[in-house]
Amino acid sequence: MLRAFEMGDPAKQLELVEKTGRVIRSEQTRLDGVPANHYFVEFDARKQIALFLGEDVPAEQRAEIEKRLDGRDLLLPAELWLNAEQLPLKMTMDMTSFMKSAGGSQTGEAKSTYTYSDWGTPVEVTAPPAAEVGDYAEMMQQAGG
Repeated sequence: MLRAFEMGDPAKQLELVEKTGRVIRSEQTRLDGVPANHYFVEFDARKQIALFLGEDVPAEQRAEIEKRLDGRDLLLPAELWLNAEQLPLKMTMDMTSFMKSAGGSQTGEAKSTYTYSDWGTPVEVTAPPAAEVGDYAEMMQQAGG
């Protein structure tokens, strides 16, 4: 779960493009009035899964995952917009065909959008009240996971 949260980090998004994707085409455009480089990216889901799982998964489980993915559509289309300083403004990823190919729901979409703004602006973060905070590992144990 921690790795899933990390994927919202702009640096991780760019690392994902570098390690598991390829740029299909690009164009100069504007996004919300800001000049941007717009990249159309195709990710290799097999590489993403390997990166996402890291070394935390035993070899036999990794082999099972690979077996389940064999012969499946493993390309994920995405788009990335970078500003003049090469900072991400937005990233979209469409996992719909991958999820369907992997046996997921035949209806609905599996898309994500990350939007970044106000680069360089100070941020104030306020911790939530203790009553609204929980231990993720403990919650997973209680749920049987």
